[in-house]
Amino acid sequence: MVRDQAGDREIANVMGVTRQTVQNWVSDLEAQREEAREEIREKALEMRAEGKSLRQVASELEVNPVTVAGWKKRSMISGN
Repeated sequence: MVRDQAGDREIANVMGVTRQTVQNWVSDLEAQREEAREEIREKALEMRAEGKSLRQVASELEVNPVTVAGWKKRSMISGN
C-alpha cells in the first residue's frame, strides 16, 4: 500500500507523535484488517461447504457475490 508520507507527517504533528509512530499505527491497522478479511473468507468457504448459495453467503457476510465466487475459485485452485 502506498501512502502519502506528507500526510503521515501532518498527522504526526497534529497528534504530537513521531511520523514513525503514525506509520506503526497504520501498519497495525493494515494487519488487523487483513486478519479480519481472512476470517470472513474462511467463514464464506465454510458456509459454501455447508451448502449455502453464493448469494446467501454474500448477503449474510455483507460482501459482494463476485468476491465470494473468487474466494471459492482460488480455494479450489490451491486445494484448500
